[in-house]
Amino acid sequence: MQLKRLTLDHFLTHTALDLDLSAPVTMIVGPNASGKTAIANAIEYILTGRARGVRLKKDAQAQLGSNGERFKLTLQTDAQEFTRGPGASALQFPWPDALLSVLTNPMRLVGMTAADRQALVRDAAGSSKSLTAILTECGAEIEDARWKEVLAAPDVDRAETAAVEHRREAKRALAELDGVGVADELKCCDWNGERIDITEVDVADTVEKLTALDREYREAAAHAGMGSVESIQQEIDAAGEQAGRLQEAFDSTAAALRIKKKELERAQQLAAVEGDRFPLQQQIRALKQAKNGLGDLAGNERRCVLSSEAHVIACPVSLDTVTTMLDTVSEQLATAEGQLAPLDKRAVEGKAAAARARVECDKLAREGNAARGQIKQIEGRVVELRKNMDLAERFAGCADQADQLKGRIDKGNAILAAVRAYRARLVDVAAVEGRKADVQAEIDSWDRLAHLLGPDGPVRAKLAECGGSIDADLSAAWGCAVEARADGEILYNGRPIELVSYSEQWRASMLVADMLARTAGTGFIVLDQLDSLDQTTRQPLVAWASRYEANGYQTILLLKADANPAPMDGPAWFAVKRIGNGRE
Repeated sequence: MQLKRLTLDHFLTHTALDLDLSAPVTMIVGPNASGKTAIANAIEYILTGRARGVRLKKDAQAQLGSNGERFKLTLQTDAQEFTRGPGASALQFPWPDALLSVLTNPMRLVGMTAADRQALVRDAAGSSKSLTAILTECGAEIEDARWKEVLAAPDVDRAETAAVEHRREAKRALAELDGVGVADELKCCDWNGERIDITEVDVADTVEKLTALDREYREAAAHAGMGSVESIQQEIDAAGEQAGRLQEAFDSTAAALRIKKKELERAQQLAAVEGDRFPLQQQIRALKQAKNGLGDLAGNERRCVLSSEAHVIACPVSLDTVTTMLDTVSEQLATAEGQLAPLDKRAVEGKAAAARARVECDKLAREGNAARGQIKQIEGRVVELRKNMDLAERFAGCADQADQLKGRIDKGNAILAAVRAYRARLVDVAAVEGRKADVQAEIDSWDRLAHLLGPDGPVRAKLAECGGSIDADLSAAWGCAVEARADGEILYNGRPIELVSYSEQWRASMLVADMLARTAGTGFIVLDQLDSLDQTTRQPLVAWASRYEANGYQTILLLKADANPAPMDGPAWFAVKRIGNGRE
């Protein structure tokens, strides 16, 4: 990544600053308090989100300097432009923040622990080569597709943390599965205080026995349903009493029916007066005809012949004679009608009495038939009861047998239900056991990956081997031997970096930072406090920067200088920027 331009707006000592960083080597020169280190801090803040001199308030708004102005930083690279301000979200770079911080201020290596330096070397190597490729170089195979997600982490530490977390989750899942089993209460069936072991029960045999018991129970229950001899005898006695009452009712109805029939006969005899009424009716009709004829004779004064069953009149008569005859016929008609009226009344009363008697007879006949039908039903029921009594005497112990069989069936069904629940639980447990085996295999897989990525694993050892080497030419020009050991220690001429002078610390840190930049392929390095070197030790940096530039890398040098002449001589691509009072 090449840095092209840096713009600072109210950042630390800079109110406004615009720097062209496109040259392969840019030297920024300025007096004390001119803001040289602020430039390195600005680059670090853009790349990592934190830097010296930037304080964070409780509201997460970054403020700078004593005035506390809000700032804005812009860094343009060969790929894109990055802008940061107070509380800005994190930017994504292919290198760890710790590495970027060291490349903007190599002297940070002095204050780091050996373990942090060791991790920094691994991360630098891992930035140029994927952990998957390194794992393959170590002879390990990708066992799980999820390994690829873990190995995509930006550094080995985060990859190891992810693998350990996966292993922890798998162990928690296994612990939950370990709690799944067959409880002791499922292995037994409690029946009326009896505890029965069901683990060895044969389900098919139990079902077969229950089927046979059910047949026996149904037969016994059918016989037991007939009742006891005493209860059947009581039913027979009750039926006899009911039949006796019905017989008495039937006899009473029959007697009443006989009486009503006699009344009907008398009513019919009373109504039978047709023999006496008919002659009178004939005589009345003849007399009415004679009366009508005489009336006509009297009106027309002519002769008339009057004939009847009783007598015949055929003679010429006078009006007086006709009148006399008319009176005689009227008297005879009145006499006949007087004789007929009692007969008519007798006939009407007889018919009415006969109709009433007939209705009563029909009612009594129906009641008698009903009573007879009920008597026959009771007699049939008594016959059945007597048969049941014979059977009840024969199967007197079936009720007790049915109760016993029912108890055995209930017990068998309870055992069968318990066995089925136990077998179902066994199926669940078997499935859990299979799942436990899978989870255990998953734990073993994550354990292997955690070991491969761990402190003693081959991945970290491989990363240490890929860490690159110290620039031998620059070390020789400076007359020193700097060693970055695999355990994280940095030695300057055999002495720990913490025990040498500041100038020696600067050179050792610069050489290690150079190695890290080349290993990670960041493409740039920022060297502050170049005034820690004298003029003699500064000049070899030109040759080093030339080699650095030839490989496409970029260097930014920050030098304190109060004099106007250039502090170092360099080629045309060696740009010098002078700053002062917060401006370029």
